[in-house]
Amino acid sequence: MNTLTDYRIRAYLQSKLTAEEFIGVNQAEVAAALGIRKATVCASLQRLSKLGVLAVGPKAGRNLTYKLRRELADWEKPMLRKFKQPPPQPDKWPDWSSLAFGVVLGVVGVFVVGFLLNKFS
Repeated sequence: MNTLTDYRIRAYLQSKLTAEEFIGVNQAEVAAALGIRKATVCASLQRLSKLGVLAVGPKAGRNLTYKLRRELADWEKPMLRKFKQPPPQPDKWPDWSSLAFGVVLGVVGVFVVGFLLNKFS
């Protein structure tokens, strides 16, 4: 890929496209979602299709249809299994030791600042 914009468009399309079927891509919608010009999206889609990242299908109305290469479409499934959310923990009492330390540190800080203000004023 040539530009950072190509990566951004590929990432956006990975959330919309699959490897099983061709889906229409509206370039104006992609441009609005990413905050770039429509011509930039068009050029990037052409580069991505030349590189083999996207497969170009038949037109659906005025829009071309695309699908992802299978290797790119399946990249997130192992990741989702690896990074599943941990089971929720039962409610626990807060850790009062850190709160007590913070209060003590705050009180000591107030006395030190008061002492320094009295000494140097």
